[in-house]
Amino acid sequence: MPSKIPKSINLLNPVAAPEDMWEKLYDWLFNFGKYILISVEAVVLVVFIARFSLDRQNNDLTDQINAQVVTLEQPKYRLDEVKFKNFHELLKAIKKVSDTQQINSTVITSILDSVPAYLDLQNISYSSG
Repeated sequence: MPSKIPKSINLLNPVAAPEDMWEKLYDWLFNFGKYILISVEAVVLVVFIARFSLDRQNNDLTDQINAQVVTLEQPKYRLDEVKFKNFHELLKAIKKVSDTQQINSTVITSILDSVPAYLDLQNISYSSG
C-alpha cells in the first residue's frame, strides 16, 4: 500500500519570490498597507474609548455650569450685578473726566507760595481764561 502524502496548504510562505520590479512593488505596497491599516484601526479604537471619558467630563461640566447658572439667576445676584455694572460705568466716567480735566493744583500751589507768609488769605478763587 502506497504511503499517503499529506495534503496541506501553507499560506504563510510564498510559493515563489517575486522577480519583476512591479511584483516587488506590489508586494511591498500591500505589506506596508497592511501595517498602516492596523495602526489606523488601533488609533480609531483608542479615540473611540477616549470618547467615553470625554463625554463623561463634558456632562459633568455641563451639570456644574447649569447649577451655577441657577445660582446666578437668583434675585440677590441680579441686583448685585446691576450694582456692579453701575459702579463700572461710574468708574469709566470718572476715568474719562480725570483724563480730560486740566490739573490746576500746580497753579494754585505756585500762587500760594508767592503770597508772603504774614498775609492771611480768607478766600481764593481761580478761573481759567
